[in-house]
Amino acid sequence: MTSNSAYDKLVNFALSEISFRTFELMLKESTIDNPIRIGWRTEEGNNRYYFAYWDSAAYVGGSAGGSATKAAQGMVNLQCLDLANSTYLVNISNQGVFQYTQSVLINCPPPPNLSVEYIVVGGGTAGRGSGIGGSGGGVVSGSLSIPWRTTLTNLVGIGGTSSGGTPILTAGSSSISSSALGFFAAGGAQAGSSGTPTVFSEGLSGPGGTQGGGAGSSKNGNSGVLNQNGDGGTGSLWLDGKWYAGGGGGVNGAGNPGYPGLGGGGTAQTGFGPDGLPYQLNGYNGRGGGAAGSGTSGGSGVVILRYSTGSVKPAFGGTVTEAGGYFYHTFTGSGDFRYAKQ
Repeated sequence: MTSNSAYDKLVNFALSEISFRTFELMLKESTIDNPIRIGWRTEEGNNRYYFAYWDSAAYVGGSAGGSATKAAQGMVNLQCLDLANSTYLVNISNQGVFQYTQSVLINCPPPPNLSVEYIVVGGGTAGRGSGIGGSGGGVVSGSLSIPWRTTLTNLVGIGGTSSGGTPILTAGSSSISSSALGFFAAGGAQAGSSGTPTVFSEGLSGPGGTQGGGAGSSKNGNSGVLNQNGDGGTGSLWLDGKWYAGGGGGVNGAGNPGYPGLGGGGTAQTGFGPDGLPYQLNGYNGRGGGAAGSGTSGGSGVVILRYSTGSVKPAFGGTVTEAGGYFYHTFTGSGDFRYAKQ
């Protein structure tokens, strides 16, 4: 483990004679963010090692060691980070240098549920026809209270394409699923509309052959007007400050290219959009954006889960980043999110 003050002092424990009271004070320097590694040998001769930390407010009791009054015995109370639903009574004894026998109680209660906020974005579609913009994927967001040792299975939908080969008119859906918590899905966009659960429509063709923009996840695409192709519909803004599943702009020589909807939509315009993304024809992967015009590809979806950094990072899976007081687990491909020690 990473060296810290409590750990360094424990290393020196074997080098000099100290009282159990001094040893107890060392243990009390540990915290959940700065745990210590406790090791002992069982009666069967097996070595056991666990990370633990001092918690003065923790419950001290139970039947371990044949007593329900651990606190009255003056035992050291440590909380275990590694294993839930168990209690260990460790007898520290040495008949050589130290001449003492004392007990340490290590509690391993189930950690509290992890409060997670999530967003699920389906894949966006390609543009089609004579230049109608592709639509953005569906978006589902919310919060979950995840019990310890729960696994969430995340599936991420691909974007649709009209470039080469057989066109994929319906993009892939994305989802979070758990046997304990249920199923949360965002549909992939289809030809003419955004993905479920809330469906919006692409814009209509306009005068002179101008084309409509693709639907966004929160607004219809705009119809073409004289000399101007339609803009894509607006996507969805999430808690990370980013937009997802915007519609692509219409593209036809009868008018100026339509602009993309906020959220990774494609466009034939040049420069940068108000969401900070550089303009491109294809929808953005990991945003579920619709593409611009025909012969393009919609963006793949994404699943993101976040939780507060107020405690030790307890979960793993996906690409993990830290920003604004939160850990973010981002899945641009299918994978598992697990609330447990890795």
